[in-house]
This record gives sequence, C-alpha cells and structure tokens, in this order.
Amino acid sequence: MSNFSAITRNKSGFGMSLIELLVVIGIVAVMSAIAVPSFSGISRQYRTMGVANSFIGDLGFARAEAIRQGSTVTICASSDGQSCNTGTAPNSWQNGWIIFSDPLQNKTANTLLRVRSALKAGDSFSNVELISKRQLSSFTFGSNGNPTQVSLVGASPRLLFTIRTTPVKSNATFCVEIKRTGRPEFQKSGTKNCI
Repeated sequence: MSNFSAITRNKSGFGMSLIELLVVIGIVAVMSAIAVPSFSGISRQYRTMGVANSFIGDLGFARAEAIRQGSTVTICASSDGQSCNTGTAPNSWQNGWIIFSDPLQNKTANTLLRVRSALKAGDSFSNVELISKRQLSSFTFGSNGNPTQVSLVGASPRLLFTIRTTPVKSNATFCVEIKRTGRPEFQKSGTKNCI
C-alpha cells in the first residue's frame, strides 16, 4: 500500500489535469473573441489615418518642389500611376495619385516626382470644395507655393479631402482640409468640416 500512495503523490505534483487545461483554453477563447473585433477597428482607423498623413506629406512635398523648381507642380488622381484620371471617374483618388512637374499647367505628367498606389479595396478617398461643392481631380501649386486654382483664391475657400472605410465608421474617417494658402490641416471625423 505504501507503493500506491507514493505513485499518487508523484502524479499529483506534475502538470495539469484535463479539466484545468480545458478551462484555460476556454478563457483564452473568450478573451480572443473580445479582442479580435476591437483589433480590426483599430486596424481600420490606423490605415485611414496613415493615408491622410501620407497625403499631407505628399502635399507638402508637391508644394516644396514647386518652390524649389520655380514652376508649377500638380498632384492628381491617377489609376495607372502615369497620367491624371479623366473621363467617367476623374475624382477617384482611392485608385492612387501622382505628383509631377507641370510647367505648362496642362495636367500632363511629363516628369513624375512621386506615385502613390491604390487604397485598400473598399476604402474611399474623395474631395469637395467647401464653398462651391465642386470636386477636383487635380490640385496645382504655383512657383510661390500657393494653390493656382481660381476657386481657392478667394477670401476663405477651402478644399476638403475625406478618407473613409467601407462600411463607414466615424472613428476611421479622417479629412485633410487645404486652406487657400495651400497649407493642409488634418481633421478627425466630427471636428470642423470633417463629417
């Protein structure tokens, strides 16, 4: 009998029982089920925020290049990475955009300076002038670094670019407002003009 009690003592001191293992697996499964949806929301939010910040960087780059070159530089929506969009979907910024020297101001990309690829499927990227409610497929900086669009030269006109996910989530919606001086401003959904 003394041998039996020694064997029992040794077995109870090592490892876990099947029930304990199943309880731990159950707890991990519940915690994962709670964390995964939250993580996907954060992922969407950071993805669209990254696009907004990238666009702000590209606007700054285009403006600086216009001043450096002493010539106009254009940023426009581009599906092929070579030329500005025209035709049925000129305002489809979600398909990508290009920055190029545009000394003749004819929206022809002779010298590409930067190319951005399309956004993740389902994300949208659009713009609207806040006064006229007109959409633009391109934006040009003059040699002094200011916008050349006549519609942005008045007292307080602004251009608003909006980046959204599909389905639209307010915490993953961000805007870039371009002031009449050409200075971009980052906005979160629900602030200023960002809806």
